[in-house]
Amino acid sequence: MLDTKNMELIICDNESKDGTREAIEQFAPFFMNLKVISKKSTRGKGRQIAFLNSSGKYLIQFDLDALYNEGLRKLFVWHERNKPEYAVIAGNSIFPRNVLEAVGGWNDLNWSEDLDLWIRLTLAGSAKWYGYETNRNIHLVTKKDKTSKIPHRLKRRIRILEDLFALHRITLRGLIRKKGFSKKIPIYLLAKILSLSERNIIDISKYSRESVIDKNSIDLGLEGENFVWYKYGFNLD
Repeated sequence: MLDTKNMELIICDNESKDGTREAIEQFAPFFMNLKVISKKSTRGKGRQIAFLNSSGKYLIQFDLDALYNEGLRKLFVWHERNKPEYAVIAGNSIFPRNVLEAVGGWNDLNWSEDLDLWIRLTLAGSAKWYGYETNRNIHLVTKKDKTSKIPHRLKRRIRILEDLFALHRITLRGLIRKKGFSKKIPIYLLAKILSLSERNIIDISKYSRESVIDKNSIDLGLEGENFVWYKYGFNLD
């Protein structure tokens, strides 16, 4: 268990109507400060809102759809003892506040928002990568996700493609080779056009896994499960 009495918990809730806010607020006695902000946003914008409403010297990011294990406590203890001046990119990343401020934090992306930030931090010399597992993703799928109408699913699909185009993780040339491309040309073209308006997004095609991760990896020597970051590279074509 983590000692959370000296921690603040800042959550940006995407205006959910399922009692999430009420459930979270029950944990207020366990934290120095707990704040829930209701704001319709992308994942990147939501992280940025939480960041801007926090006050701590160090920040740890958490996801809703994950179950956390003993590795999180071990990583936290190591960080408390060493207090590095760089961000540790691990199963749960830990950031010194000043390095996040220096690169501007998260961009307004709904897909690969963390990868965009991690690479910007690495290029600034402010991040080390450690493939250490602190959680398992449980891939939450709600009833609303399963039964949502076609326009909603289509809008979400276009937004994902838009972000991947903006990051250059996919290209029209790469998509042409995929089965069923001709039926999806309008969707791909719309997403590509929309992606042109996104600014300050990292061009991932300029960087390799080796130049970003391998050259900036660190071994903290913690017991637990390890994994390989982006084993097949950043490109999704």
